[in-house]
Amino acid sequence: MRNERIRFWLVVLLLGCLGLVGPEIRSVPQEAGDARGDAFAFLDGVLKRYATAKTYHIELIMETQFNGDARKSWEKRSLTAVLLPDKRYRFEGHSSSGEAMQISDGISEWFYLPQIQQYTKEPAPSSVPGPVPKTRIVGLNSIWEAQHISGRFSTPRSLIRSASYLPDDKIDVDGKLVLCTVIQAKGLLPRVPGVTDRQTETFTFWIDKKKGIIWKETVKEVGPIFPDTPRFEYTLETTVWFKASEPDAQIAPDELFAFKATEAMELVEEFVSSRDKMVREIEGKPLPALNFVAMDGKAVSLDSFRGKPLLLDFWATWCTPCVESLPAMEKLYSEAASKGLVLVSIDDDEEAQKATEFLAKHNESWPNFHLTDAIADAFPAHGIPYFVLVDALGKVVYSNIGLDEPGLRAAVAKLGPEFAGISKNPEPSVDHP
Repeated sequence: MRNERIRFWLVVLLLGCLGLVGPEIRSVPQEAGDARGDAFAFLDGVLKRYATAKTYHIELIMETQFNGDARKSWEKRSLTAVLLPDKRYRFEGHSSSGEAMQISDGISEWFYLPQIQQYTKEPAPSSVPGPVPKTRIVGLNSIWEAQHISGRFSTPRSLIRSASYLPDDKIDVDGKLVLCTVIQAKGLLPRVPGVTDRQTETFTFWIDKKKGIIWKETVKEVGPIFPDTPRFEYTLETTVWFKASEPDAQIAPDELFAFKATEAMELVEEFVSSRDKMVREIEGKPLPALNFVAMDGKAVSLDSFRGKPLLLDFWATWCTPCVESLPAMEKLYSEAASKGLVLVSIDDDEEAQKATEFLAKHNESWPNFHLTDAIADAFPAHGIPYFVLVDALGKVVYSNIGLDEPGLRAAVAKLGPEFAGISKNPEPSVDHP
């Protein structure tokens, strides 16, 4: 459910960024105004200021409560987004999925992941902010969200259909009571196929009477979970408190742009998760003596493959990513087998016969063996698919969970001059039915 909600908001944000959803295409019935002027126009002007700001200093804490017929959940997150005219910036996120920071002092740029105590350092990029590294470590997603903080304000502009004033209210901002104009707005979510077309939203904003900036926001979303289950209603309530709220910011505290590494932190060229790091620790080491057992009961020694590079593919018929990787393995094997590469698959099915029959059905020509405790104990704990590449001398040169086809091909290309062309991108493979 959470992934569907994230996917939906990414679609809405993308449509807003592309200009396909925006205030210029809305049909807005105006609420009756009062002495303060039109509530919709006032709110739209405030949101526009944030959505179009080229520089900013925004820090917020967000709490989300989900209540449905079959599920309830609560989540707290925080985001920091600071970008100044001198190209100093800080983007930071903290949530249940992890923590991440991107900091630039205008000279150097750092990415830091507290959960794995790793950081990178590079010269500050010419265009800001710098791109977020591509990695499976999910904490980095919060940096992308902080970089696109304007979407938090451009999205309501595209959804709100009407607005009205509520009584003024004083709220606590950093220990001080601030008098705010309170506006409630009604929205209707855009139709996104496969997500929903019958949800409504109520926004409430607390806007500083003197400064015209937002200090608090609530959003209440009500509707069916999915279009094909219209009877299942849910309520999603989000409350946002702004610790800093400065669109068009020109200055910010210097400490926001300073990164100080400690002895516990590790400087790396690229981030590696704890699991991936453990898996890669066998690289550069020889594999222990192992025996594989074929379907006919015959034992095959790992040493029997010595003298040729060997690629081990740990898989199972019930593993969708494993099955999806088979066309890539077919392509790689067809290119590299004549050059000496041996491919061996090791299945983790309950019954070895099932894996053997599956490979035979798809006319796979490489040998397959069933996973045993002895084989499992010889490798780090891992998921599947899992690939291990061993050179002709028996040394592990590549160990990785999941199919990284460019990375695997690059490793094969380094086995010797005869494999040099393997690293080139292959033609798209046809998936198995």
